Amino acid sequence: MNNLKMDKKINLFYLTENYIPKKILFREEQIQNITKAIESFKNYGDGTCLLITGLTGSGKSVVFNKLKEKYKKEVEYVDATVCKRSSDILNAFSEENHKTITSRLQKLINQIRSNPKCLIIDEVDKIKDLNELFNILNAIHRTTLASIILATKNINFFKNLPDDFRVFFKQVRFSPYNAIELHEILNERLFLMNYQLPEGKGALISAIASGQGSARLLMQVIKECIMENNFENEFIKKKVKEFEENENKDYITNNLNNSSTLIIKELLNLKEDKIPMTSQELKQRLNISKSTISKTLDFLEVQMELIESEQINTGKKGQKTRLIKIGDDELKLLSSIVYPN
Repeated sequence: MNNLKMDKKINLFYLTENYIPKKILFREEQIQNITKAIESFKNYGDGTCLLITGLTGSGKSVVFNKLKEKYKKEVEYVDATVCKRSSDILNAFSEENHKTITSRLQKLINQIRSNPKCLIIDEVDKIKDLNELFNILNAIHRTTLASIILATKNINFFKNLPDDFRVFFKQVRFSPYNAIELHEILNERLFLMNYQLPEGKGALISAIASGQGSARLLMQVIKECIMENNFENEFIKKKVKEFEENENKDYITNNLNNSSTLIIKELLNLKEDKIPMTSQELKQRLNISKSTISKTLDFLEVQMELIESEQINTGKKGQKTRLIKIGDDELKLLSSIVYPN
């Protein structure tokens, strides 16, 4: 039980994503990089292109919300989960619609020249025609020198960019929080709420949540504990597991491309048909390169620990293939990702 009477109103707002702290802890370097890009274009007309990468709960959203609030007149913000094509992005940034992409692009360039603003595109990996988008952004930056800031949860997004695009962007990483950082962030929120957790529970939940390094997960679990007035260890572990599964699902989804999704679907088909799940079988069934199959299997095995594999002989001299094994729980998770309701 907590140390406050339960009939006292508790303000859970400080545990939600809508709360913007006066000072954002442990993100000074990232804020400095983004602020410098905005200020450089604002004051000197010489902007920088940044790619922000970080998992869910690593502080990207709260930093963006803080900077959007501070630089209302200096930035234009677009969420790519809403605008999923380069033409939609242009429409969102432009003050007027035009029939062709060329005319929209020229209008936006003229708009930035007359009213200089930095462009921010969140969840950029959701764009369906990324090559077209990067060609457009390249044209905008070359002609206006505007700062262009992209953000994604896909931590592999930067290294997968073509070389001619990657040279234009500086990567700014939002690393996962550790247990000490999470505990300090939590203590700041609880202080504002005038709320005290049972002894030792803040440190315990922060330590468990540090497995994901997610402040978002931490706040969700704390909120559930307060609302249910339940701080038993089993309840805490149950809630952490639930939120971890949701965040893992979100992370995997953000790191899959069309080819990876096809590979997972085919794995599920092989499992259902009781056919040995091998990289050789995948290659025979899918028009996908061996390296793409290998990268996808590595991601599922090494990073996500959702599959196990071993090298076995194919029957041909000196040739081996990768035999994949998937547990029931992992199978259920992968199925829910590639076949969402």
